[in-house]
Amino acid sequence: MKSCIKVLCSLIIALVVPTMIFAQETDDLEDSVLDAFTALEQGYSYTGETSFLQAFITEDETFNSSLTETLNAQVDADGNFYITRLVDASGTTDAPEDLEPLLLEELQWGDDLYLKVTTENVLTEEALPMLTEDWQRLADLLEGFDEFSVERISLENFSRIQLPSEAMFRASLIDNVEELPSETVNDIEMRVFSVEMDALTIFISQSPGTPLERAQALLEGSDLLENSELSLHHTFWIGAEDGNIYQWEIESYTSLPYMSTESENLPYDIEQEFTASYVFVDHGDVTAIEEIAEQVGIEPAP
Repeated sequence: MKSCIKVLCSLIIALVVPTMIFAQETDDLEDSVLDAFTALEQGYSYTGETSFLQAFITEDETFNSSLTETLNAQVDADGNFYITRLVDASGTTDAPEDLEPLLLEELQWGDDLYLKVTTENVLTEEALPMLTEDWQRLADLLEGFDEFSVERISLENFSRIQLPSEAMFRASLIDNVEELPSETVNDIEMRVFSVEMDALTIFISQSPGTPLERAQALLEGSDLLENSELSLHHTFWIGAEDGNIYQWEIESYTSLPYMSTESENLPYDIEQEFTASYVFVDHGDVTAIEEIAEQVGIEPAP
């Protein structure tokens, strides 16, 4: 228990007084991975597959939520992107037997996000009927709903996509970096890195509220955190010559025993598993987003 208290105290200090934390020294392996991650800011194209599984476990039953996505995207150096998302939720408990995957297109141009549903299914027809096969600006769609309405929250959550370059990945969150034997992929020599992250700090930092509110929640939920299980692991394939990321795999697991520890009076435990696999090309050479915007009928940025 003393070790748990020490961990909680160090996390509270990091959350409340971030200016007191000195930048940690990164070794050569960390530098190699961090430099490659930073290089994504110059633009890239990628394909990927992600899987998110979530289970709500009560004393009597388990409800499973499943979401898998197949992604194909281009991201430029200004943060504009065009992405197609094939979304499959058929593994969710009580999902309709005839539930078809949903094909969604998204275009980020400047400050605006545009959406287009290429194929619809029963979930979008019932929960997101405002989405159509025509391009629509997200801000215009949201204007039709109250701030805390189910429709608005569903639309915001459904349209939100985190690009690989937006991941929480920085030196202060890295627990350990190991270089694995090199590999050759598509005739390119790769350095391979295995990276363990500080999953607990990342989980807490993503919780809602101010740093002080999160610190208070830490103290109140110490029993929950002590009995929780969190892990986050990255594997990178980085070009030995150019230092660019060519492949990236993510594995994450979270177990939150709310019911078992009687925390927050929730009648269930939660288990989450997330995996992702990305392949990158066109490093620093994405120029087609403006052409796509013009095809959609969006005026180029001044």
